[in-house]
Amino acid sequence: MSEFLTISIPTRNRATYLADLLVSIANQWKEEYKDVIKIQVLNNRSEDKTDEIVNAGCYPFDIYYMIQPNKLDGDESIASAYNNSFGEYTWVCGDDELLPENSLSVTLELLYKYKPALLLPKDLNYVGTVKLDEYYPNYKEFAKYCYKTDKSILVAHSLISGNIVKTELFDTKIAEEKRKTNYGHFYGIINGVGNSDLPLICPQVPTLTVRLQRAFPVDGLWSEDLEQKQKQYLEWVCEKFNLKGEN
Repeated sequence: MSEFLTISIPTRNRATYLADLLVSIANQWKEEYKDVIKIQVLNNRSEDKTDEIVNAGCYPFDIYYMIQPNKLDGDESIASAYNNSFGEYTWVCGDDELLPENSLSVTLELLYKYKPALLLPKDLNYVGTVKLDEYYPNYKEFAKYCYKTDKSILVAHSLISGNIVKTELFDTKIAEEKRKTNYGHFYGIINGVGNSDLPLICPQVPTLTVRLQRAFPVDGLWSEDLEQKQKQYLEWVCEKFNLKGEN
């Protein structure tokens, strides 16, 4: 792995949204990022103009483009983004998100400074009721804090774009075991990160824009029993980190 950070974008039939995301990256791109950040697009058998968007040749960076050999379901598509990453860190970014001004510079600064297991991008459009510190010594301490203040945070950062992970920590095995839960990627992230003593970092300025007007779900990412799956995931986190024993 030569690049420091891979921004990996799994996409299917969202060419217009993808174009906006790539432009938001281009608008803050610096020449010095060329050997540091890799932009990767993983096309999950799209039937729209995704090829044209990726191959437009109007971006100040190279795009590493991969077309999946077979159509994947949602969990498989996200896991593929981690498993095909070239960087020490991986930011799997939803194709309908945007990166606000200075997102890349702030993100790189924090990754270099702390060398964390996990960085949680701060959403420009989300004003949480709980103040998160910039630094937590490990994921368990972060989970303990969230459990005592607002348990919903432990599920809220399951957003695909809401995690920048030290790539080697992604647990492919459990991600595959949990593939039908809509949270396969998150089990993979947290099981690996939770077994690490590296810190967790929360930027204090926005580094992500989750659109208020979002794209329709594709690839089965949302299911009718999603709320139940969230509860099951939260129970797993509580058990893994013995959070109920913290009261």
